Amino acid sequence: MLPLRLLLAVALTVALSPRDATALAIVDPGQGPVALIDFAGTGPGELSGVTWVPGTSEWLAVPDGQSLLHRLSVPIDPVSGQITSATTLGAQPLLQADGTPFPSARDFEGVALGPDGTSVFVSGEIGPRLRAFSLATGRMLAEIGPTSDPALAIFANQRANLGWESMTRAPDTGVLWTANEEALGVDGPTGTAAASTRVRLQALGPDLVPIGQWGYTVSGGIVPGTIGNINGGVSDLVALPGGGLLVLERSAGLVSYPDIDLRNRIYFADFVGATDVTGLAALVVGGYTPVAKTLLWEGSFPDDNFEGIALGPLLANGDRSLLLVSDDGAGLQQSVLALRLTGIPEPTTALLVGVGLAALRLKRAAR
Repeated sequence: MLPLRLLLAVALTVALSPRDATALAIVDPGQGPVALIDFAGTGPGELSGVTWVPGTSEWLAVPDGQSLLHRLSVPIDPVSGQITSATTLGAQPLLQADGTPFPSARDFEGVALGPDGTSVFVSGEIGPRLRAFSLATGRMLAEIGPTSDPALAIFANQRANLGWESMTRAPDTGVLWTANEEALGVDGPTGTAAASTRVRLQALGPDLVPIGQWGYTVSGGIVPGTIGNINGGVSDLVALPGGGLLVLERSAGLVSYPDIDLRNRIYFADFVGATDVTGLAALVVGGYTPVAKTLLWEGSFPDDNFEGIALGPLLANGDRSLLLVSDDGAGLQQSVLALRLTGIPEPTTALLVGVGLAALRLKRAAR
C-alpha cells in the first residue's frame, strides 16, 4: 500500500488539477432569500456554516455564538432548484473530548461532514481552531491550531474575529480546506473600499495534517449603492468533486448609519501556476503568485448576511444545488438561499475515491 503522504499528495494533485472555469456557471433560480422558521424551537442564532447530509433534505449548521450543531430541513425542488421549505429539526450540543461543555460559547464559523457521515469538521475563530466532533455523542474527536504544526504557525497572527471562517471537504478526495476571513497581521491590511485584503487558503489531509497553503486576494470595490465599504473578506469555501474550489466573499457597505447593504460574490479559484506559500513569513512583501479567480455570481442584500455555503443534492438536469445560510446578528434576517451550479466536473474515478479511503484506513491503522 502507498505511504500516507503519497496518497495525500495524489489527492491534493486531483484537487488542484486544471479545470475549465468557463464550463462552470451559477444560476439564480429567482426565489431570493427564504426565512428559516424555528419549527423545533431550538433557537438558532447567527448561523455561519452549513453542510449537506447526502441522500436527505437535511443540513447541519453551526452558529458563531453557541456550542451547538443545528439540524435543518431544507428540501430543494429537483426541477426548479428552489427551496420548498426551511425549518429547524433539532440541535445537538458540541462538547469537549471528556464530554463536558466548553467553558464558554465557541466562535464556530464553518462546518463540513466527515468522510463516513458520523462526524463533522468545524472551524472556529477563537485560537483559531479546527475540530472534529462525533455526531453520535457531540464529543470532540480531534483539535488543531497554530501550535499543532509548523505549517500552521503563521495563523497565530490572525486579527481578532478574522480567523478560520470557512470549512469544506472534497467529497471524493477528502481534502479539507479553510481560510482566514481577512489578512493576518503580517499579510497586509483588512478589506476596505480602498484596499483589498489577502488571505491564505489552507489545505489539509483527512487526518488534519497540513498539505499546502496558497495566497488569495479578496476583491475590493465599494458595495453598489453605498457610501463606502465597512469590510470585505472570505466567508466560506466549497470543494468540488473532480477538483476545484469555490470561494464565497462577503463585503458590507454603509448606506446611512446604521444601515448597511451586504454583497456576496462567488469565485472559482484557479491554482494553476499559484505558489505554495507555506512558510512564507508575509504575503505583503510579494515574491509569490496568488491563486487566480473567475467571478461566477454576485448578489446584494439589505437584510441577509450570507456567511455559509455548501454543495447540495443533484438536480434533475444534472446541475448541483448550492445552499447559502445567513447570520442574523445585528438584527438581520436568518435565512437560506438556493442557487444552481452548472457544468460541475464529474466525480473522480473509483481509483481516486479508493485512494482517499485508503489514506483514512492507513492513518487509523497507524494509531
